[in-house]
Amino acid sequence: MKIKSILGCRKFQRLSLVVKIVLKSLAASQLLYVFSPLQTNHEVIKEINKLFFNFLWNNKGDKIKHAVMINDYPNRGLKMIDVASFNKSLKASWIKKYLDSENSSKWNTIFNLELGKYGGNAFFKGNLNKKDIDKLTTWDPFVKEIIETWSDIFFEGKIVSKDHLPSLPLWQNSLIRIHNTPVLYTDWLLKGIKQVKHLMDDSHNFMSLESFHNKYELHIKPLSLYGIISAVKLLQRQIPKTRLKHERI
Repeated sequence: MKIKSILGCRKFQRLSLVVKIVLKSLAASQLLYVFSPLQTNHEVIKEINKLFFNFLWNNKGDKIKHAVMINDYPNRGLKMIDVASFNKSLKASWIKKYLDSENSSKWNTIFNLELGKYGGNAFFKGNLNKKDIDKLTTWDPFVKEIIETWSDIFFEGKIVSKDHLPSLPLWQNSLIRIHNTPVLYTDWLLKGIKQVKHLMDDSHNFMSLESFHNKYELHIKPLSLYGIISAVKLLQRQIPKTRLKHERI
């Protein structure tokens, strides 16, 4: 393994800690082509991370905690690479490539096959937690890992303010549930109905069934509209109430 060869070179052992951390980028460059296109082997991640830190301390045990070493300079760290985070960033880069409208790579077909029934590109506009992702039926383990990485990075577990509500995604959102399951109405999505605000009128009130029909020219069953509105209202009640300045604390 090239990484072992680089980190095992004896002439590097007497170098300063800072220089060693710079040199680790030479070894890290070898990981790019291995980690990016393959499903993660977490045992390998642990082994490589151990190699990096053994290299820093000449196999004599850590003198500074990993969590401190990987911090940026302003946070009293030395920007040491964290292999797990590095791997996660590589996996997340596939999402950016997939969402690029100018990307015509053949691998897009695999993502489309896997995610087509879940909204395609719109899937990554949602807000799913890992528990709900585990319920998705995907046959490709690499794609499954990509969407789990997306969830790790972007999932918002709660609504933080009243102003936050209108911008929330309606579809594939673990916070908006019907029968305890996130929902996706493909025909609504095709009409541009993507966020909570698309269920509201100009006065920020939820639309009536008639108003909804007129605006979107989409004839639906009343329970479909009232069901999703009820799910949003349930979430709305969870918004933290802020105290007014004149209120006693």
